[in-house]
Amino acid sequence: MAHRDDRALSTSAQLQLLDDVANQDIEMQPVAADAIYLVVDTNVLLDHIRILRNFVEDVAFAKVPITVICPGIVLHELDRCILLDLTSESMLTERKTDSLFSQKTESDSLGRRARIATDWMLREVTRKDLLQPIVKGQAQKETCKSTKNWKVKDRGEVWSNNDDHIVDCCKYFESKAATVLYSCDKNLCLRCDQEGLRFISPPPPHEYTSLDLIKCILGILPEYSVYLNRMILNHSHVVRNNTTQGDGMMIDDDAPFSYQIPQATLVHQQVIECFTPLLRALVKRVGGAELEKLRKSGNSVSKYAPKWQQNTAPVEKYSAGDCLEYLQHKKRIVFTKPEPPLDRFLRHPYSGNGALSGVEWTASAWRAAVASLRQIGETWKDGAMLEQVELLDQYVKSEYQ
Repeated sequence: MAHRDDRALSTSAQLQLLDDVANQDIEMQPVAADAIYLVVDTNVLLDHIRILRNFVEDVAFAKVPITVICPGIVLHELDRCILLDLTSESMLTERKTDSLFSQKTESDSLGRRARIATDWMLREVTRKDLLQPIVKGQAQKETCKSTKNWKVKDRGEVWSNNDDHIVDCCKYFESKAATVLYSCDKNLCLRCDQEGLRFISPPPPHEYTSLDLIKCILGILPEYSVYLNRMILNHSHVVRNNTTQGDGMMIDDDAPFSYQIPQATLVHQQVIECFTPLLRALVKRVGGAELEKLRKSGNSVSKYAPKWQQNTAPVEKYSAGDCLEYLQHKKRIVFTKPEPPLDRFLRHPYSGNGALSGVEWTASAWRAAVASLRQIGETWKDGAMLEQVELLDQYVKSEYQ
């Protein structure tokens, strides 16, 4: 059993080193104006490490200002995964049981996946080929707490769970630059949605690649399209060598990825990319002068005011939901098929609560989207939109008879 104890000590030392490096790097270079922070949850590091590893290589190749943040509490969770796994192994060995749990292979080990994630992060934070690491841990001072230490409770704070710490981490980095949480935890994503924080809730790891992750971020942050599109164009040129990680697990690159994206998902992506600019153009035609005047006035707006009045972004950066809210304010449309809401259908997959991929939307959802878009086009007499609606209608009728 000694080798197991040594393994636990070794990994715990690595996690402590990651924590130490994070606190040493607190005086970092100024944040770039177009920086993006991607905050990763424990489940992503355990089960989506292939995608995350390739995403970091995409960032390094394109030389773009994206930083992957590992919250401090996530490091603690990884350490706990390793210790619990080793304790489980020890108990099973002592009992010499033939239970199902005793038959698990090392490749299924939670602790092993945690060690692989830890090894990868340690290599990333100590990389010498980058001016600044792409992956970093959360420093103790990088918190919204008045204590200036995420580990120390605020006065009057009775209890907090791990999700609270991750939300606090997201809020801190959001105060510095655009921040997106990357998590498979539906409850945590719902919490972020309620807090007004952006998030990505990905499908199972065998169903997407780092390229899909980039496109999803682009859907959430279209204002960063200049360098995110550069990452998309460069994706196929990034050298991705198969590497053996940790205890010998082979981490595959994107090249042999065999999952084929369904046509409905590809068409849905095209629908978003087609109708979002059309909606922006319509908003600009209907109320461009009003919105520009509001944006330049600098007057403070009540938090109870409609969202469109609180939105200080130029129309070119509006999401489809922003556009629909403003258009409904100007001329309310009672949609004949309101479910699902059009703004939800026009979100990029997994970029918000209820946002699905094209293949996951039902036939009735596709028909509802066509009907709602047609109503908008007819209400505002928008010929360009109606032309695209007819093309979409033809696709839906042929695919969902």
